[in-house]
Amino acid sequence: MHLITNDFEGVIFPKDFEYLKKENVHPTWTPNWKDIFLAETLMTEYAKNNLNCFYKDRIKYKRQYIGIEDSIIEVYLTHEEMVVQTCNLRRFIIHIDDGGCSVVHAKIDIRKRKCLELIKNGEA
Repeated sequence: MHLITNDFEGVIFPKDFEYLKKENVHPTWTPNWKDIFLAETLMTEYAKNNLNCFYKDRIKYKRQYIGIEDSIIEVYLTHEEMVVQTCNLRRFIIHIDDGGCSVVHAKIDIRKRKCLELIKNGEA
């Protein structure tokens, strides 16, 4: 499902999406739009204090959402300039190894209402 709002654009990958198996990603559930809006809220609150390079331009990042584990949403965020240079947002997980803030990775537990991780490419 493709979501476009005033604040973000993203794609929710269904748990049975074949490409994810090739990437060795094993989703266990498919998030719905309510899950995504909660995840976006939690991620934005966390970014405000912990990852300013993402927070200030967060609207310019395209998102890819995957439901992993029990209530955790994994989010791949790629700056819009890089999405244009790489591939179709709906068909592939975008991997760019630039060591900067063009790619951000997040894990959000919607049951616990907590952003577990938000890191930019190149951080461990």
